[in-house]
Amino acid sequence: MKKVAAIGLALTFVVFGLAACKKASSPADKILTLLPMTTQGVIVIDIKRAMTLEFVSKAIKDPKNSEKYAEFIKETGINPEKDIHALAIGVSGELKEGKTAGSGAGIISLTYNKETLMAKIKKEAPGLTEQTYDGITMFSLKELREAAEEKAEGVEAKEEPEAKEAVVAKEEKEKEEAEAKEETEKAEPAKPPMFAAFLDATTIAVGSEAGVKAVIDVFHKKADNLYKNAELAALIKKANKGALLWSTFAFPPEMMKDVASKNPMAADLEAVKALTIYVDFKNKGFQLEIKGIGGDADKNKKLAETLTGLKALGGLAGGEKPEVGELLNKIEVTSDAAQVKIYVNIPQDLMDKLSDTAQKQVEEKMGAAKGEEKKEEKKEEIKK
Repeated sequence: MKKVAAIGLALTFVVFGLAACKKASSPADKILTLLPMTTQGVIVIDIKRAMTLEFVSKAIKDPKNSEKYAEFIKETGINPEKDIHALAIGVSGELKEGKTAGSGAGIISLTYNKETLMAKIKKEAPGLTEQTYDGITMFSLKELREAAEEKAEGVEAKEEPEAKEAVVAKEEKEKEEAEAKEETEKAEPAKPPMFAAFLDATTIAVGSEAGVKAVIDVFHKKADNLYKNAELAALIKKANKGALLWSTFAFPPEMMKDVASKNPMAADLEAVKALTIYVDFKNKGFQLEIKGIGGDADKNKKLAETLTGLKALGGLAGGEKPEVGELLNKIEVTSDAAQVKIYVNIPQDLMDKLSDTAQKQVEEKMGAAKGEEKKEEKKEEIKK
């Protein structure tokens, strides 16, 4: 009897041990531990599950996309449906000269061949900028992005041969857009260049130079990870980590104060100290929950009333479209002493209606744009 009890106890420990191992080996859990302690917010996407969703599967099989999808697999050796597991994005921000400056990095959990992928990257972008940080190679994404854009333009030109007049007009338009872009870049501060680094056989980091270096420091255990940030760690513990996408942010008080001071409509947000979000697809429907944490019962009630008012204005803007009214009726706004919550649950049939409405609007706008182009072409012909 004692022997049976001992065996039973041993099996119990084995079961619990296996359960603990399974939890620790979760791709999202692993990549979250690589984000630095300075992280103020995280966004996590279960890509493995996302690729199994019906509308994603349909999009992949659509003749418009299937060829490009197959080409991506051939060029990278990565099949998103099988090889990409999860993505975690860490965001940090600080107030500089009255503006919020954001930085951070994203970490991808996947199965890939580093040598094969790097060889293909270097082939596509021969002038790739590289640097080594603590034994790990970081490469700039600028050259790779530019090479991809040139390739896409070349394919488009091959597929759609243009008349000489159209080519000239296109070149003039591109020149004007380039000049406008140059003026905008002069007026706005330059965005930091993006880098990527292969950390190991199942992990890639992508982000700003400082963001990727911070991840490498954590990877080499030379810096603490985000779980040393007690406030953010507590929020992560309460998050709906079983959702398709979940996110949580801890806001510095000065940041929310700055947001509230710049926009009278956002004054009620000053009391919000943290935000949690999740997005999910289950039971043939779409679920979204947003929680603004902080404040007190009165402040949260006031914020909830403001949000309910905006919901009513949305109903007026929707006009005669019944599907817009249906959508707004699915939005619930509630509050208590700890938080303000927005919850939306949209069934599949309503999602289909909204998708059809959006598609019709796009088609109408495209038709109107083509009509204007034809008018301009006729004007040019008359001038000639």
